Amino acid sequence: MQVVIDRLEILPVMTAHPTEAARRTLLEKHRRIADLLTAFDEENLPQRSKNELQERLAAEVESIWQTDEVRQTQTTVLDEVNNTLFYFDTTLFDTVPVLMEEIEARLSEYFPGVKLKDGRVPIRFGSWVGGDRDGNPFVTPEITWETVRLQQRMILRKYLRSVSDLSRRLSESSRFSAPSQELLNSLSRDVREMPADAEEILKRNPEEPYRQKLSFIYNRIENTLARNHDLAAALQIESSSSLISIRPALPIIAAITRSDSLEASAYRSGSELWEELRIVRDSLLNGLAELAARSVNRLDESGLRLRSESCDLDIRQHSERHTAALTEITRSLGMERDYSRMTEDERISWLSSELLTPRPLLSADAKFSSETTETLNVFRVIRRIGDEISPCVIKTYVISMTRDVSDLLAVLVLAKQAGLIDSDSIFSEKKRSGNDRPGIAVAPLFETISDLQRAPDVMSRLFDIPVYRRLIQSQGNLQEVMIGYSDSSKDGGILTSSWELYKTQQRLWEAARNAGLELRLFHGRGGTVGRGGGPSHEAILAQPCGTVASRIKITEQGEVVSSKYSLPEIAVRSLELTTAAVIAASLPRAETNKERNPAQWESIMEKISTRAFECYRKIVRETDGFYDYFIQATPVEELQFLRIGSRPAKRRKGSGSLDDLRAIPWVFGWTQSRHLLPGWLAVGSSLENFILESPRKNLKILREMYDSWPFFHSTISNIEMTLAKADFQIARRYADRTPDRRLGQRIFTILEDEYQRTCRVILQITPREAAAR
Repeated sequence: MQVVIDRLEILPVMTAHPTEAARRTLLEKHRRIADLLTAFDEENLPQRSKNELQERLAAEVESIWQTDEVRQTQTTVLDEVNNTLFYFDTTLFDTVPVLMEEIEARLSEYFPGVKLKDGRVPIRFGSWVGGDRDGNPFVTPEITWETVRLQQRMILRKYLRSVSDLSRRLSESSRFSAPSQELLNSLSRDVREMPADAEEILKRNPEEPYRQKLSFIYNRIENTLARNHDLAAALQIESSSSLISIRPALPIIAAITRSDSLEASAYRSGSELWEELRIVRDSLLNGLAELAARSVNRLDESGLRLRSESCDLDIRQHSERHTAALTEITRSLGMERDYSRMTEDERISWLSSELLTPRPLLSADAKFSSETTETLNVFRVIRRIGDEISPCVIKTYVISMTRDVSDLLAVLVLAKQAGLIDSDSIFSEKKRSGNDRPGIAVAPLFETISDLQRAPDVMSRLFDIPVYRRLIQSQGNLQEVMIGYSDSSKDGGILTSSWELYKTQQRLWEAARNAGLELRLFHGRGGTVGRGGGPSHEAILAQPCGTVASRIKITEQGEVVSSKYSLPEIAVRSLELTTAAVIAASLPRAETNKERNPAQWESIMEKISTRAFECYRKIVRETDGFYDYFIQATPVEELQFLRIGSRPAKRRKGSGSLDDLRAIPWVFGWTQSRHLLPGWLAVGSSLENFILESPRKNLKILREMYDSWPFFHSTISNIEMTLAKADFQIARRYADRTPDRRLGQRIFTILEDEYQRTCRVILQITPREAAAR
């Protein structure tokens, strides 16, 4: 258990996927109603107070009735950023300390001696909002800069209020609780660095060293907030070139260069703030003020973590954008073969050479097309954010539609051009020190069925490249790999997608272990079953044995964010379930009564998955008129008018290809028309085909798999839930409204037959549940 706790790392990542139709205005009203209902539960509440609560409750309900349920204006990226920060501000900041206390209490009760390392918080939140630019032209470098600035502003304001509250409570006098020498030395340093503030602080709080220290901390946070305000207008992207600069005449540069004392009185990293709070806490503990010290701990255990100054922000972009940029760059350099014409081996050789070359790839005044310029500017903004806001906010660059090794090396070469990768550090054998600038790590995103199947081979070949091995060693020998649930399900169906994801995780871990590396799997799950959704606790426990390994990174998308994190109590419960599942999945599993025949079951699952893939592709890809039916018999085309997200529904504007259609509108259309096809299509035919080969024997095997194999049980349970939600009486009405009535009837009959077949087979596999219903 101690090993698991030492490694424990849970990273929920908020995304702006457009699946949340409720407005933030209404979510806030729901939150106030929940608070009012909670107030009604107070015992011995005077009648006058009850009447007042009743009136306020009625006013909120009346206001909801008279409020537009849908947005009347298009959502911008910064709207999405502010919507995400709403959850951090109202819920998550105060939720994680509660969870941390619960973890420590349960460990003390059930595992005496097992404890979290001092200052370590295993839960850290991340975000894609403002960083995910894959197919979203509105996520510009300027937007990413402003996103990080707004994140920092929010966290600084939260700490400002918290430090103020803490200062009011920590009134311990030096006459009764002597401060530590470390705290006194720290106060002396504050007096030297902040002489303008020192006189008033020392005069206001004589013999109260903790209030004095917290007052200095408060003033430093205020100065950091002022610096953050100056950064709002600091970024300048010059239209005449590809360069990014900080306007020299702005107050931020004047503040930095004009006054050393002002620079010294602002925090440049969250670790500085954490260190000052640690000094306060340790002094309180030395003075036997344990309960007061716990208050300081709660402040540090916020969900955003002090050392990051904000939540982590991932950058995501499609691999084709990097290929296009390098193609234009290599043409401008006059190379014999431009990047697009190189073979994969030639790309790897050239990219590896560039990573080892100290010289920059481009001159400072190089000019390119707007697309390539923006691609380069993204990396330059990441560098600027590290210099001016925080070096720890952007640490991962996710590459959508990763197909081969060169897709990862290409990003590193572009990052090196912006100063995010240092060739000297690649040559050096030593690990990065705490004072070194953190580099950026690349995380491939494997999305389609074929990409998932190739993923382990791609990563094995990447790990064999010397320059990459040196780079990842400098980053702690940890490789992050993202696996996509939504696109793989759209590509091959729910059953094949689930199985390929299961196998891919096993083989990725095998590749990492063979290379002597650690692996962190990033699960790109949506809210619905067709996009990898379902109960998180059960889904984590259903992962292949040995692949969780105390670490999980997982997307929280759209409506899932509001359902999990709108209310503090539910947020704590959701995080408890995830934490419990990660710990349980990371402990050695008992072999009795669980996965008794893993080899046989995996062989059977491979056979069923192959049949499911063939059936799914036959219906979706080979049935004449199927895509036309999807467009005509579902409201998918209306999604663009809902104004629930900034990102276009298709990767390529105007495309009529299923490949260019995103998974969200694919699932949205089938859900609104009550087909719910992505959650069950081809399952019935594949399972029925297996059963008919030997009815009694094979049905018994499937029931054993359902009872004893967490993966199969979770998969079938999610499919069963989707079948229960589907309504083919409503779906028929949609089919009847297709302009081509014959087309509508023909495709509907195919889908209805498959739906009925799937229901029959699932009920055979889960007879006890069916009997209970």
